[in-house]
Amino acid sequence: MDSEGFGATIEDVVELVHAGFAAEQHDLVWELLQRIATAVPEHSVRRVQVAALMLSCGDWSALEHQADEATIDYRDVLAPAFYPDH
Repeated sequence: MDSEGFGATIEDVVELVHAGFAAEQHDLVWELLQRIATAVPEHSVRRVQVAALMLSCGDWSALEHQADEATIDYRDVLAPAFYPDH
C-alpha cells in the first residue's frame, strides 16, 4: 500500500484491526467494515476500510462514525485520511 492507500489489501485491513482494537471488539469491527464494503465502489473497498481504521485511532465510536460517513460519500473518509492538508 502506498502513502495514499492505493494497493491496500485485506492483509492491511487485518493488521490495522488487530493493532487498533481489542480482540473482543473484532467481530463488531468487521461488521462495520462489511457495511463499508457494501456501500462503496468495489475498486475502493480496501482503501476506504484502511482510511476508516486510520481515522478511528482504535476508537469504536470513531470507526462507527467513519462507517456512517463512508455510506454517504466515501470520499469524506478518504480525504482526511490520505489528504489531510486539502
